[in-house]
Amino acid sequence: MSTFLGLSQNIALLLSLTFIFGLVEPHLERFSLRRRQVVQGLLFGIFGLTSMMLPIQVQPGIFFDGRTVITAVAGIFGGPFTVIVTGVMIAAYRLGLGGAGATAGIISITSVVIFSILVWRYFQRRGRQPRYGELLLIGIILSVMGAFWATLLIGVSVLSTTFPITLLIYPIGTL
Repeated sequence: MSTFLGLSQNIALLLSLTFIFGLVEPHLERFSLRRRQVVQGLLFGIFGLTSMMLPIQVQPGIFFDGRTVITAVAGIFGGPFTVIVTGVMIAAYRLGLGGAGATAGIISITSVVIFSILVWRYFQRRGRQPRYGELLLIGIILSVMGAFWATLLIGVSVLSTTFPITLLIYPIGTL
């Protein structure tokens, strides 16, 4: 499967799962805040795991998929507890997959969790949700973060294959 097609499928999955989340979310209002955050984290975690089941294998043991965008959205809109639940699920699954990119995958997802919490706090302090332009910028930052970790922990060969595609797809996926 081509890198562009695979990432496009992951983003289409994200859009479908966003629709499903929109259907489920109103029913969560009756739960306490903490329980709602756990359920949201589990839902986003399932979405991330589903995305990971449609990977693009760049090299043996090195996979790219939509989990970065899904994790960031969980944190930006669900908050710290939601994204920690999501991140733990995704990191545990990536660890279980093993391979050359396992360490990079776990470090990358951890950095996305931290980044999305910081973004969530930024917008909470301003009392508003991110605007479209800000979401596009967040997508670009996610792509650069992924390129940084891939280059640092795996090598430049992965960068030339995936960075141009993630630079196009991640900003769209954050919308």
